[in-house]
Amino acid sequence: MQLVGWWVYGQESLASKTPVNGVADLQNWKFRSPPGMETKIFEKLGAVPVVMDFTEVFTALETGIIDAADYSGLANNESIGLFDLVSYATYPGFHSMPSDHLACNKNVWDSMPEHHRAIISTAMESLALRTALSFEKLNAEAAARLREAGVTLASWSDEDRQEFRDAAQASWPEFATTPEAEALVESHMSDLSDLGLVSDDGADPVAWLALAGVFVFFGLGVATVRRAPMEYKDWGWFDRVSVFVGRVTMLLIGVLVCVMIYEVFMRYVVERPTL
Repeated sequence: MQLVGWWVYGQESLASKTPVNGVADLQNWKFRSPPGMETKIFEKLGAVPVVMDFTEVFTALETGIIDAADYSGLANNESIGLFDLVSYATYPGFHSMPSDHLACNKNVWDSMPEHHRAIISTAMESLALRTALSFEKLNAEAAARLREAGVTLASWSDEDRQEFRDAAQASWPEFATTPEAEALVESHMSDLSDLGLVSDDGADPVAWLALAGVFVFFGLGVATVRRAPMEYKDWGWFDRVSVFVGRVTMLLIGVLVCVMIYEVFMRYVVERPTL
């Protein structure tokens, strides 16, 4: 396939019945979400994504099943009547920016005359620019109308946007399950680094301190571990290491079992958000 070009529609906005002024407002915030990566990002920030078809959104908002919906840009959200049910939204958007592309069979593309390929490529670039500018204008006009109608539009602070960006970047590798996807994530991170949106300064001091703490904990644990009555009286450092690692492992297994019981109870008994 030959990639001819691509275009972006613009940032989407979240439409909500409750304020969405920053990350703090996402705690236990139930919203309609498309399936996939977005659910993982918002879960990391304390929200409760509910995957459902958009045809169910209006009923879900009216009955309180969800507090908000992720659908489209501000102008589209207005045009379908979402703001008849909600009074808050994020604008300018930050969490999603849909894009699309035009591709052509490679053999067909190569068989075209050069001037035909130039016409198609130029038209694609014109469409991309016109699409981006048109929706930017439509969203700005919708924002003015909605503010006049009493809808509160929240523009997140730089700190909140960075916290969301960190959650997103932490989720990307989870979906990069092929060499091509890994290369895409690496390329995207490189671009963000060039824009100053991620840092290549390495681990922060807290991370280094935590790493040093692991070695200190391990050394103290091995040095102070005590022999049980049924164990050999004469044991060396290798025996100490084995016993200490074994006991820590048993402790972690116990913690894991407790967490699993908690998750099952919260999710299926009381139907509340889990860890």
